[in-house]
Amino acid sequence: ARRFGELAGEHLGVRKDLVATALQHDTPGGEMAQPGGVALDWSKGECEPVPGRTMYNLTVVERDYGAVGEKFAALGPLVDRLGVTT
Repeated sequence: ARRFGELAGEHLGVRKDLVATALQHDTPGGEMAQPGGVALDWSKGECEPVPGRTMYNLTVVERDYGAVGEKFAALGPLVDRLGVTT
């Protein structure tokens, strides 16, 4: 991770990505907020596409590729015992 961070920092630097995430089923702003409890499909023309309401959420995420090594090192000793999900 440290070596990757060194190379990535030089070649990639800090970048912004647009990340799409699904609407959650049990949140006030997600599918529970759909009128009448019916989730219309914007991709089929049933409603207007509104991010976070009638279509997936869109979030801009900043990624600092040069800091990958430091981020892994900052996880701490519990990673050895508990692991990580990815």
